[in-house]
Amino acid sequence: MTTTPDLAKRERQTIILGIWAGIASVLLAFAFAALTASEALLLDGVFSLINVALALLTLKVSSLVMRPADEEYPFGYWHYETFLNLGKGAIILLVGLFAALSAALAILNGGRDIQAGWATVYAVIACLLGFAVAIFFEKRATQCNSNMLRIDAKNWRIDGILSGGIAVAFVVIVILEYFGINEFKPYADPMLVILLVIATIPVPLKIIVQAWHQLLAKAVPNSLRDNIKNALAIDLANAPIEKYYLRIAEAGRVVYVQLYLVSNENITLSQQDDYREQLFVVLQQTVSGINPNMVLDIVFTQNPIWVKRSVRTHV
Repeated sequence: MTTTPDLAKRERQTIILGIWAGIASVLLAFAFAALTASEALLLDGVFSLINVALALLTLKVSSLVMRPADEEYPFGYWHYETFLNLGKGAIILLVGLFAALSAALAILNGGRDIQAGWATVYAVIACLLGFAVAIFFEKRATQCNSNMLRIDAKNWRIDGILSGGIAVAFVVIVILEYFGINEFKPYADPMLVILLVIATIPVPLKIIVQAWHQLLAKAVPNSLRDNIKNALAIDLANAPIEKYYLRIAEAGRVVYVQLYLVSNENITLSQQDDYREQLFVVLQQTVSGINPNMVLDIVFTQNPIWVKRSVRTHV
């Protein structure tokens, strides 16, 4: 069985590997940009440099989120991951929009004159590197239940798609040159960049929306809430519980479940703990398929006023 410290170590190792892969991408892009005089490759290198900076920040946050709660942060450091994911989504979106703007300006200025041969070699290498790192990160993200790694995987996949698109554009340029059709050659690269940005823009938008909802403690997806309600209905069917009130929030890698149980009978402390243990096992099994890290608060009361004062709902 893999322990939490082992998973944290594996997550950090993955982030460090991503940093080195990012540095390799930067050096590769700058070298080929100098060789081909391609602004597209230079821009790709700048984007990779931004990704390296984000990866260094991710490395810092990955150690923060594993810290236990303390006096300064009594609810732990989980929210840092959500803030980081929101920032990453925003930066990925801005980078994509900037790439599209740069391509549009290139079209207005007559396109880009690119030495397609060496540029194609770069684009193929960058594409393969992007997809290889993305696949590795996706696998590690599942193992570590890390939203940070999932978003890094999406980022690398977008890099791979963009590089693949650039490779296709350069191949088109070579074909156009072969057939002597040179009037469209300068527009192949910027046109494809714009199309690829349009195709990939939903990814950062989804990251931003998800992180924003988590920051606002918005309700979790209906599927998870319904699964928890169904599990509670079965488990509490024979319990001396008159009513229950449920709140669920998700922050980064943690699902927080708060459950108020209103009983019309006297339940001893020992019985309450038995119910807590029983409910914890049931809810952990329910949540584990989506997010294995669950924080559970179960409160017993005979007076519904305490529910109202806590969750601010009509009782």
